[in-house]
Amino acid sequence: MIRAALRWVLAVFYLLAGAIHLARPAPFLTIMPAWVPAHFAMDMARSEGGLGPAYHVPRMIAQPVIIWLALWVGECLPLRRNHAVP
Repeated sequence: MIRAALRWVLAVFYLLAGAIHLARPAPFLTIMPAWVPAHFAMDMARSEGGLGPAYHVPRMIAQPVIIWLALWVGECLPLRRNHAVP
């Protein structure tokens, strides 16, 4: 039951995050260096300091948690051990 509820929470999170990325891309584009064809986060290396550690550290911690949550609610965690019932 918890897993099913978290599937909905994650679905809403992804829906909102995707909509925000499409509707207001400017903040996301500022954290990407111009030389990267498909931009990645290099914001703190900017001369003005970018968004700073208060933004990037929680995001760095949240991303693996969100990835794990997606794998867990989808019941497809890698390296899971199958416990056969005799």
